[in-house]
Amino acid sequence: MKILSLILFILLVTGCGFQPIYKISEDNYNLPMYDIEFNDSQNISRNIKEEFKKNFLDKNNTEKKFILRISVSESFTPIIINENGTVAKYRVDIDIDYELINKVKNSLMIKDTARGFAQYNTVTSEIENDQKKERMISSAANDAIQIMVSRIQSKVNFENVN
Repeated sequence: MKILSLILFILLVTGCGFQPIYKISEDNYNLPMYDIEFNDSQNISRNIKEEFKKNFLDKNNTEKKFILRISVSESFTPIIINENGTVAKYRVDIDIDYELINKVKNSLMIKDTARGFAQYNTVTSEIENDQKKERMISSAANDAIQIMVSRIQSKVNFENVN
């Protein structure tokens, strides 16, 4: 009876035209059309650069239609301070100031800021603290990049419609 119910369910779901709403795509949000320029390249941590590479990787070396100028700032704020003066919890803020420039029209399309943040608890081991800090920097940067990508894609799609 269970097998018959499972087969009937599968037939109903596939027969009704069900398609998933979200689809993971290989083209990485169609981001290869952006040429990225970091304004203060020396001040940007390796983790943040890796997050940008992960999100804006261009495997095909396609022609770039837009220039994306980026400035990144990191801040670490103590949230919980123990009685002895040590910090028990930090907040990591990543601010990405960006400008999107249309290469063809040579015009500024969008100038905005995206922010990502994460928190982490400190432990007694300095090595573990550094590892947590690096993971939280990557997480906060990824959040900010996703917000930035969403705004950029919205603007680019709006421009393409008009």
